[in-house]
Amino acid sequence: MNAPRMRAGGELLIHGELVLMGAVGDPFDGFDAMGTRRALAIHGNGDVTVRLNSGRGDPFEGAAIMAALQEHPGRVSVRVEGLAASAASLLAMGADEIVMGPAALLMIHDPSAITLGPADAHRRTAETLDKLADTYATAYARRSGLDPARVRELMAAETWMDGAEAVALGFADRADDGDPADAPAPAAGRMLQQFRHTPPALLARQERVGGPPVAADRTKEANVPDTITQPAPPAAPAVQPAEPDHAAQLRKMGAKLEIPGERVEQLLAAGVTLEAGREALMDEWAARGDQHEYGARPAEPRPGFDMRDRLIAGMAAWLKGEDPRAGAAITPTMAAFEVCRMNRLRAWDGAEAVRMAASHTSGDFPLILEGAVGNDVARRLEQRLPDLARASHEVARNDYRAANLLGLSASAAPEAVSEGGEIKHVSIDETGEALPQLEDYASLFAISEKALVNDSTSAGLFDQLGAKMVEGAVERLRAELIRPLEANSGAGQTMRDGNPVFDASRGNVAASGAALSVTSLSNARLAMRTQKGPKGELLAIEPWALVVPPALETVAQQLVTEITPATADGVNPFAGRLQVIVEPGLADPDAWYLVADPSRFDGLAHAFLDGQRAPRIETKAGWNRLALEFRLVWPLAACFVATASWYRNAGA
Repeated sequence: MNAPRMRAGGELLIHGELVLMGAVGDPFDGFDAMGTRRALAIHGNGDVTVRLNSGRGDPFEGAAIMAALQEHPGRVSVRVEGLAASAASLLAMGADEIVMGPAALLMIHDPSAITLGPADAHRRTAETLDKLADTYATAYARRSGLDPARVRELMAAETWMDGAEAVALGFADRADDGDPADAPAPAAGRMLQQFRHTPPALLARQERVGGPPVAADRTKEANVPDTITQPAPPAAPAVQPAEPDHAAQLRKMGAKLEIPGERVEQLLAAGVTLEAGREALMDEWAARGDQHEYGARPAEPRPGFDMRDRLIAGMAAWLKGEDPRAGAAITPTMAAFEVCRMNRLRAWDGAEAVRMAASHTSGDFPLILEGAVGNDVARRLEQRLPDLARASHEVARNDYRAANLLGLSASAAPEAVSEGGEIKHVSIDETGEALPQLEDYASLFAISEKALVNDSTSAGLFDQLGAKMVEGAVERLRAELIRPLEANSGAGQTMRDGNPVFDASRGNVAASGAALSVTSLSNARLAMRTQKGPKGELLAIEPWALVVPPALETVAQQLVTEITPATADGVNPFAGRLQVIVEPGLADPDAWYLVADPSRFDGLAHAFLDGQRAPRIETKAGWNRLALEFRLVWPLAACFVATASWYRNAGA
């Protein structure tokens, strides 16, 4: 296994800022188009600020990154921190806004190459370089508004521009004021000595900040002024009629800012320069407020919303079946690469990225997997809860200790008080029934690292993993709900008074079993309506649902279905008044239950730790084998906390 290596620059995405530093197209000592696109996909559709400091690289990679910035749905602002030269200046042209930092420089020049071979090989290289130069000149011209021929002249002269000059020529939108001493050192290294017209002041600055020494022959050039730009570009005219290219750019900008087309045409008719037109449109947009940001502005991130949350959301989208190529979905391999970048590690391939992310970081990757898989399990579980859970109500438990419901020392009904009489005192204490006492349930799963790296395979594995986790969780919750119902041979759990839930003394069980019918159901309803509390108070409980095993489902549905009777005697008193809850886990195929609404009356109850309605998913790298282990942990419990809201008939 290759040892992890620290990155010298690279594409780091931190709180909406994409940092591009180092060589363009070098994934180890800089950044490349693939990494940039991945970072933008992880960021989503929101606005992004690109902090750029690069002075060399592959022009094809620069063109690819320029295209990626142009295609990003949100507004892209490139801030040149130190230097944007060569391929780096080309990629900057894809931004909606280019800002020059204090002492920042931008340089454009003709592409160059080294050719080995006969004269024909050199001629072919020269033809290719001419085509590349024309193509890049078109990109520069489109962004600056200059004529392509003029841009070719500036490229041939290797033109260096400071902030003010870049703005004047249209290569930047604005230049920030500030102390040049605070600006980052230009990221070009020894490449500064290979350019033909590098400003001497820049070479001296590079040496002061610890860069390579200045070449001796550079200091002997005659009559080279100590200025930032060499040669100096011509000053921009004060007034310039809007050329067709200017008009197209201003119209495009107006459309993105949602400014009426008539306003843009007024500016064009007035003969504004491209720069003045941009400023006018930006001023008008700013005056209209943030609701008119570029395109559809996404919701602002919540406080503390960091990269881990974005990766969790991206993986959750992938687990739901979204295509990573079409949106913000992120595969495990993509997440692993990004975690490596966040921790300044360089992975050579997908397997190395997964291994590094799982083993050599501060725990980000396992937490991302935990969050994504946990969200997926919670979503699936919500759709698969046992039907019996509808007849139970959730109670809050924040620890594992035994606890009871509150009870009263006497009836809470107010009594008449005579003049000067004493008001009855009622004590409240924990003399009620026991609350569900939580227990931990857990299971282990594992996915091999090789399977995890293969995104197409891992998609199916994660789908199976989520399905199996939910399947097990549903069965566990069903078993917990049924256990207090069928304890004591069907009589129910033992309550605080020593008797089971369903006992003749409580009046909530049929004296003899009877098949489900209008008559037997009427008797059950009467028994429930006349239930009294422990202090003799009338509870007035209203029946809400029938709980039946699968064998009685059809009969139960017939009893509650609304039909038009032929005679008054044929009227079904339960038509449309009761819900039917079918629980396939019930052991007795004949017994049925009448239940009150759990949201109104205490009865069967279940609890999760701190309201954790879905299992907790934990992940760690395997030690005995190359795999990621997933542990499902779910603290839960269920029991009866009251008996009057349930009625049982053993059936016939």
